[in-house]
Amino acid sequence: MHYVEINKEQWPEHCESFGLQHHGWLVTVRRVATADLEDDRDAAIAAAEPLTVEQPLQAVTVQQNGHTTLAVSVGEGGDAQTFEVRKVRRVWRERADGA
Repeated sequence: MHYVEINKEQWPEHCESFGLQHHGWLVTVRRVATADLEDDRDAAIAAAEPLTVEQPLQAVTVQQNGHTTLAVSVGEGGDAQTFEVRKVRRVWRERADGA
């Protein structure tokens, strides 16, 4: 796997498209310390605290009100949750090798 950085100007369109393409996919949302990503990204993600596990993805959105907030909405009905990441500085997308 490798990671591709998304240009800031493309964040809203990319996140909306990603949410639509992956709507309903089961996802796990994890809390990862930014500093941990710099040393060994894969190990940091694997060791990170899961906030929710195997919930259907509903949407990924970006709001820009002086600073950027990324929201990930998961679950259905009474299990629905939205996780916000405030003051986003960079967005990366994981890609399979060869993709």
